[in-house]
Amino acid sequence: MKSVSVLWMYAGVIGVLMLTGMFPGTTYAVTLNNMTFNRSNTGNVTVPHFTVAGSSRLMLVGVSWKPNASPNITSVQYNGVNLPLAGAAAGNDHRVNIYYLLNPPVGNADVVVNFQSSHKGAFVGVATYSGVDQTTPLGPFNSATGDSNAPSVLIASAAGDLVFDTVTCEKSVSLSVGAGQIQLWNSNDDVNEVRGAASTEPAVGASTRMSWSLNSSKKWIIGGVAIKPVPFAEEGEPMEGEPIEGEPIEGE
Repeated sequence: MKSVSVLWMYAGVIGVLMLTGMFPGTTYAVTLNNMTFNRSNTGNVTVPHFTVAGSSRLMLVGVSWKPNASPNITSVQYNGVNLPLAGAAAGNDHRVNIYYLLNPPVGNADVVVNFQSSHKGAFVGVATYSGVDQTTPLGPFNSATGDSNAPSVLIASAAGDLVFDTVTCEKSVSLSVGAGQIQLWNSNDDVNEVRGAASTEPAVGASTRMSWSLNSSKKWIIGGVAIKPVPFAEEGEPMEGEPIEGEPIEGE
């Protein structure tokens, strides 16, 4: 009976290690820590945001907007630091942009989206995460556009990824998030001539489809990326804080 109990004990320990990512060859979970959003009918957008303390942080900024003639976003900054562009797409007179920042400083600061000139509506959301790979934080950006009631895009992904999407569509329509996805933000009403929203979903394989449903056919554009988790040390490598074999444990 003792041997059976020992086997069950080891099985339970392995299960916990796999679930928490503390098992060689697995990954830690990407965790959402905070989310904020704001809007503007024609001008720059400022989003106050509090970045929570956590290891291996990442900030994502999703911009849903419609240009007036052909303006561009000239910069996106957090606490005065420029954010690199993860991906952008244009279509059907609408645009979607995603920016990122590795290891954003902890505390209160503003995300400011600066436009080249006036536009026809912009909705901006900001999300901060922990547990993100600081070497390769994101997979490739992909986008799709259409004129229907079913925006969707296929994003390259892998096991352990958290897939993020941002969608822009024409005004006077409601946006409902797809099955299996968690809505981050949704304008819920018109921002001048557009509506915007964003969501995430744990990756389901080598590719993950992100989708929304509209209550009527409208022009839309959607883009997304996969957020990559911190990989656990390969088999044989010590965990962070674990003494290397042969070295004394602190206090010994």
